[in-house]
Amino acid sequence: PDARTAYRAANHVIQGGAADVIKVAMNRIRCYLLPYKTRMVLTVHDELVLEGPLCEASTVIPAVKEIMETVYPSRHLPLTCSVDHSFKSLADKKEGIAHA
Repeated sequence: PDARTAYRAANHVIQGGAADVIKVAMNRIRCYLLPYKTRMVLTVHDELVLEGPLCEASTVIPAVKEIMETVYPSRHLPLTCSVDHSFKSLADKKEGIAHA
């Protein structure tokens, strides 16, 4: 009934579902990364920050992207994600996968 807080009721279900999806993705990614030097170092909402050697990027990043996009299969609203990279800091991000 209160227009100032009406969005909260519907939004908490979506946010809770998104949190569940990212947790499942993080567990699958952790298992996938075990044989690599690349590691998940940070999560911010629905973003994951990975650190690793550049030589692994062309193998690891597409696999991580696929894990994130297929963790919750849906015919009606498929999940998608984008990839950024940086050699310096998060403030220096560039779109796409870095190539050696």
